[in-house]
Amino acid sequence: MRTTLTLTEDAIEFVNLYADAQGVSKSRAASDLLVLAGEPKSRTRLVDGILVFEAPPGATKFALEDLKRLQEDDY
Repeated sequence: MRTTLTLTEDAIEFVNLYADAQGVSKSRAASDLLVLAGEPKSRTRLVDGILVFEAPPGATKFALEDLKRLQEDDY
């Protein structure tokens, strides 16, 4: 679909930088950025004074033992 948008200079510069970095057209860059802006952000919440990150569905789960093992392996 084709449409005309009026963008600020800052927005145009950002679209141009993104397009160059991704190797895509400016039209594709603007479309990608709009879609990314609409995606839900990661969520955090406070649990007993500790900031907890809510992982997205399907994220790999790990336990403290997994972290200790990685630390022992100097990963």
